[in-house]
Amino acid sequence: MYFKSTMCALTCVCAALATASAATPEGTCRLLTTAEVSAALSGSKSGKANNSRREYGITTCEWDTGRGRFAAQTWKAQGNSAKQEAEGLMLGNLDPLKRAAQSHVRYEDVTGIGEQAVAVIEPKDTKHGILSDAAMLVIRRDQEFLVLIVPDLAREDRQAALQTLRTLGHSAASRL
Repeated sequence: MYFKSTMCALTCVCAALATASAATPEGTCRLLTTAEVSAALSGSKSGKANNSRREYGITTCEWDTGRGRFAAQTWKAQGNSAKQEAEGLMLGNLDPLKRAAQSHVRYEDVTGIGEQAVAVIEPKDTKHGILSDAAMLVIRRDQEFLVLIVPDLAREDRQAALQTLRTLGHSAASRL
């Protein structure tokens, strides 16, 4: 009888832990709450992990929001600064045939978040070689990068977009 009641108690505890674990966001999704994302980006569904880049050491969480897709990604830092990482990420948005495209991108230091933080907010401008909207905040904290990407913010007021990224970045970096 003692064995059966112990097994029943262990089963209940394990089931409770599994339920609690399933309800608690993991990985990059734990860095921001749905309420925080909703407040900053006009409504949001719960973040969902995207493991398509896990083999490269990148963890991703994506939210569908009132302002389009929002993604948060983390990976281990390999010695680059936040600005160097932002420059590398922006290469995917630039026309490789327009050598001066990189000179049209504004990299803005953001203080008070992580050890280093750099924002990029550039709307699509094919004349200058920017092939798609780009709005991101790249944060370096200890030996990890956190990147917040909200392309649709690039079409809004630059200062308002920067404040949205700053708000989200501050919350997420505090949990990194």
